[in-house]
Amino acid sequence: MEIKFIANYISFEKNEENEYIHVGFSDEENEWTNYVLLNRSFSNDSQDVDLGIDGAYIEVNDQASSGYDICKKAILKNNSFELILHLEDEEIRIIIDIQNINLEKKSIEYLKFILGDKLESRFN
Repeated sequence: MEIKFIANYISFEKNEENEYIHVGFSDEENEWTNYVLLNRSFSNDSQDVDLGIDGAYIEVNDQASSGYDICKKAILKNNSFELILHLEDEEIRIIIDIQNINLEKKSIEYLKFILGDKLESRFN
């Protein structure tokens, strides 16, 4: 399956109180039709590890299309962000056009933290 959309909004934060980092892309700021949320805790305990919730959490358009450690590859380019996800024996390719948003240095750092070695940056 392939999902494509134009991102007109990006959100990102480091939430110290709840100990997670978040980056989100959506077609609109408030009334989303298409979105991708990426989160990762920066403080995991042994219970999180045992439950398998110690990695990157990714959600695409609905909680039904979400999970931990489902990203196989991510490519960040000047004008696009691509994700290859493996969810319930299905490969999902997401292509987000990011020309309309300002990809700040902090948001790139957060993506690197969330996705780790799965993220490949290809800037011109």
